[in-house]
Amino acid sequence: MARAASLVLLTHLVALSSLGPTAAGQAPAIGASEQAIIASVLEPTQLVAMVGDQPIFAGDLLPTVNQMVQEHVGKVPESELNKQRAVLMQQLLQRKIEIKLIYLDFLRTIPSDKLDTALENITKQVEQQFYREQVTELLDQLQVGSIMELDAKLRSLGSSIENQKNEFREQAITRSAVGQKIDQQPKITRDEMWDYYQEHSASYDIAARARWEQLTVLFDRFPDRDAADRAIVEMGNQVLRGAPFATVARKFSQGAAAADGGYHDWTSQGSLVSKVLDQAIFSLELNQLSRKLEDERGYHIVRVLERHEARRIGFPEAQAEIEATLREAKRKSQIREYLEKLRRTTHVWTIFDSLAKAGPRAAHQ
Repeated sequence: MARAASLVLLTHLVALSSLGPTAAGQAPAIGASEQAIIASVLEPTQLVAMVGDQPIFAGDLLPTVNQMVQEHVGKVPESELNKQRAVLMQQLLQRKIEIKLIYLDFLRTIPSDKLDTALENITKQVEQQFYREQVTELLDQLQVGSIMELDAKLRSLGSSIENQKNEFREQAITRSAVGQKIDQQPKITRDEMWDYYQEHSASYDIAARARWEQLTVLFDRFPDRDAADRAIVEMGNQVLRGAPFATVARKFSQGAAAADGGYHDWTSQGSLVSKVLDQAIFSLELNQLSRKLEDERGYHIVRVLERHEARRIGFPEAQAEIEATLREAKRKSQIREYLEKLRRTTHVWTIFDSLAKAGPRAAHQ
């Protein structure tokens, strides 16, 4: 699926992405009015929401929706794609409503006789940033070489350069407004950090890990176990006589890492399927060839290159990360409270609300 950030609608929603009623990636149930919803919301001129006096049309969201399903066009029945478009539309609409709520709140702070001038000045300030950042990104993501080609591509998706510019301006205003409404650096106390550390102590436990080299022969590649035994012993003897471990592994080993010279990068204790290997790797002396090891699949010889014992990250070491985590949580909480306040004071209507109510009645007609 094309990255959702490829259109401006989703580019700057990181701060808000976890706050809407619909979690990203979860498809809301459309219910009995599914067909009516699909037919309605795929028309660009269809009004899909009102936030105060601010309209949201299907065409404001369809470009992003269409790009998100683009790679599946022609591979999936159109009827199924349309269902997915409707689901994505409902998800994206929640984010768009949040943006509109904040944008509308910003507009209320400007005297009506100064609004046009203020928006014109903001547009001038944002336009350079739009062409420097957003257009450059879109040229790359949509794989076109000029502004003219980009506009044509956007129009094929239901958008345009001008529409993208307006979206970018609206979201720039939204970011600025949110920044003024919340404390960007909320205070985090040591007690809060310590409580978090205690509550999440398991996440600071680091399992023992090791990296090693391995020679392997598989029983199913030999006529009997004696033949397999002779093969693994010969490989071990070659290493003992001075042959490079990696050379022997590439030439004779039958393990998954043979092509890499038998090298296995950092692996946590307990994660290996073979309990025999797991026990050996986390108990052998470093840089010493093991004895012949046997498990259900074959014989092995390993040499442990480096090992870190299990440990718990101490509070002092974790403190900076915990502080950043708690600060971000407080910022999101402030945004959530701000949005909830705006929802209480601003009328919001969506086509999904209306069709959900109409669906059961329509089903009985």
